[in-house]
Amino acid sequence: MEVGCGTGAYTLHYARQGYEVDAVELVQKNLEILRQNMQPSDNVRAVQGNALDLSRYADNTFDSTAVRTYVSFIQYGR
Repeated sequence: MEVGCGTGAYTLHYARQGYEVDAVELVQKNLEILRQNMQPSDNVRAVQGNALDLSRYADNTFDSTAVRTYVSFIQYGR
């Protein structure tokens, strides 16, 4: 899983290495760019969602989770 995948540079990198990737992104335009760059063989499930609410996924669904620069943009206390 990649949380805050943006336009999918890392998502597509992992998918093209043979991994199944679930990608979550808040900004619809970023998801559109990701989908435009996907190839039919890329095993990616990209959804619009908020990183602060991943309740759509059951606990222990993923072997690993990637969160990069997204964390610096989270505002606490709202």
